[in-house]
Amino acid sequence: ELRIPIYKEYITERERKYGGAEYTSHIFPPNYDPSKETITEVQITGKKASIFTDREYARMNYKREYKYKLIENRWLLDTIKEQYLPENRDPEKWKSVII
Repeated sequence: ELRIPIYKEYITERERKYGGAEYTSHIFPPNYDPSKETITEVQITGKKASIFTDREYARMNYKREYKYKLIENRWLLDTIKEQYLPENRDPEKWKSVII
């Protein structure tokens, strides 16, 4: 119940298969931590924006993409995707992060 106003203020309203304000179990939190994540690129095209980061979590390296939509003059978070970067191997496919 405490999360509903936060979602209404900062997250786009749409169906989320495993996420949303009512979903209470998260394996890896989607929060941004500047001590573990560095912004590497920002792309803005019309009413959509992507922020790309390099992230370290549990001694593993990831790339993340935070996708935003401009709705009623506010940038709202729409999706987060991440890609695990194993050492000496090709990166894994992009996977959705539950928000």
